[in-house]
Amino acid sequence: MRSQASRHKSPAQPGDTAQLAHGFVQGFLFDACGAQLLCSASVVDLMQSAPKGRAGKEATMTKNGSSALQGNAYCSFSTRKRSGDWVSTPVWFAPDGDSVYLFSAGNAGKVKRLRNFPDARVAPCTVTGTVTGAWIEAEACLLTTPADEKTALDALRRKYGLQMLAADFFSKLTGKMQRRAYIRVNFPAT
Repeated sequence: MRSQASRHKSPAQPGDTAQLAHGFVQGFLFDACGAQLLCSASVVDLMQSAPKGRAGKEATMTKNGSSALQGNAYCSFSTRKRSGDWVSTPVWFAPDGDSVYLFSAGNAGKVKRLRNFPDARVAPCTVTGTVTGAWIEAEACLLTTPADEKTALDALRRKYGLQMLAADFFSKLTGKMQRRAYIRVNFPAT
């Protein structure tokens, strides 16, 4: 006879991919039976341990403020309000040379704030926005030319591979791709 504890399936541990389903549903994973909901922290651990981009290729960052973000899937992007307060949002980012590229919905608050103030700061974070490193002061700008937007999209696709292609597919399907805003984050020379 099995004990009471052994009858209940223990939750899957981060990195225990044998118990995890292949699907990702709005920030949550289900176990192989589809019955047990796993927390977002497991998602973060799995995403950070997974190879990034196509064939494991990830753009490298130069030795400046952006090097603190290297190896992270998300960064907290903070923009300044008129009142001087900072508003932070966890976002995907992709390095390209001395810059980091992000994307957002064109009508998002961060895009509106960037039109008023180029001041920004970034820090490594989890998918839920919990900051895991030091803030880095930066300057951000919205990209307006198709060539700049292509550079940003290429960098994001290099880093996130199939994840970014899936996001692009659903954005095109819902008509949100045309309303996307791309952002370049530049770090001061040290």
